[in-house]
Amino acid sequence: MKKIKLMIFFLIYLTLTCSSYDTTIKIKSLKAVYEQLILEVPVLRFIESKEGLGYSYIFEILSYKLKSSQNDIKDLMNSPIIFYSDKNHSYQKFLNPNYINLLSEMILEFDEIVIKNDNTEILLKLIENIFSVEKNGETNFKIEGRNFEILEENDIIFLNKIKSEPSFDFDDNEIIKGQVKGLFEEEKWNFYITQENRTLKGIFETPNNMFETFSIFDIKNFSQNRYFGDLLEFQKITKNNFLEYIRRFLHPFDEISDIFITELTDSIERDSFVLITSQDLIKIKERSYYVYAAINLNELRRISQERNLETGRIGTYNYFKLTHNNYGDDVYIYVASNNFILSTIAPRSMNIYLSETPRLTDLVHYKHMDKKENLKKVVMIDLEEFFAKKYYSSVFSTLTVEFYEQKTGGTKMILNIR
Repeated sequence: MKKIKLMIFFLIYLTLTCSSYDTTIKIKSLKAVYEQLILEVPVLRFIESKEGLGYSYIFEILSYKLKSSQNDIKDLMNSPIIFYSDKNHSYQKFLNPNYINLLSEMILEFDEIVIKNDNTEILLKLIENIFSVEKNGETNFKIEGRNFEILEENDIIFLNKIKSEPSFDFDDNEIIKGQVKGLFEEEKWNFYITQENRTLKGIFETPNNMFETFSIFDIKNFSQNRYFGDLLEFQKITKNNFLEYIRRFLHPFDEISDIFITELTDSIERDSFVLITSQDLIKIKERSYYVYAAINLNELRRISQERNLETGRIGTYNYFKLTHNNYGDDVYIYVASNNFILSTIAPRSMNIYLSETPRLTDLVHYKHMDKKENLKKVVMIDLEEFFAKKYYSSVFSTLTVEFYEQKTGGTKMILNIR
């Protein structure tokens, strides 16, 4: 009896472990992605106009080249698709602005693909027109040295059937869903993507806590402050970790610089604090760190005198130039009573930015945040300003990412792309 129980347990375990993948991406249909995301979300529509060919144009080309019924092609494009993989897939992979190229990469890289359709002939023709295919029979072929096999079972097409047990379970609003391992670091994230009011909304969850316990902050406490730059990142860090951030500024980095930044960090009067990173996406050398902790001004004056550094004052800030001329990028520290800014921006420009930049509470991405309390990390990107500088185009768009810990444990991330 014991042997039978052990055998049953082993079979159940084997079934569960062999039929699951680390990464599963379910797409309601290519048509849904195009019509509900690419055409509706301003920044995706702009990218499609610059990088993509357009769904309708692709549809016309396929109808002509495949010499197939338009209804068959429409039916395939409107079919749910599932991509399976046991590899890690970083979020950076999915930032490819050429959607056709991204889809092609996923076909080549994922272990198994399932389509809720029974027309293997039209799928094979489609693949032959996208890739350079070496056929090995009616349903077997090679692409870039990798073997593929098309199989149809119960009105479902399998491309390289291995161990999947497909379930096409979409809620009404879900366009893409699933789980991805390695999306951020090594964690496995469950997610779903919807579109609301021309905004792409992604909800991502992992059972693990990604951040330290001390790192909670309320972004509303900074709502009346002014922050410049196309990219803003809010997080809470320790004084020791701040050393690594300063090192990113001081190049070239030598022994004297190491002593200097250690002294500078030691003069910060708190063990942990909120750090806000600011970056201009066009002028990449314009970057700043806002540090919400007091720094010992007398100690800073001593250091600057020993190193014969430039000093001055703008508004409520005393400033010190931390680098010598002709020795890497110019770096300044601007010091107020309870905070300081480490920046590559010169005093004349900094004075303008500090007086003319809108307050955080007036920014669109702040107004549309889902949460403003008990956050672990926030990233904001002003895409409107970026596209105006880069492409001289008027595209009203922002991206916001919010990380926080859930009461039941684990980390949740909310992504909004307008």
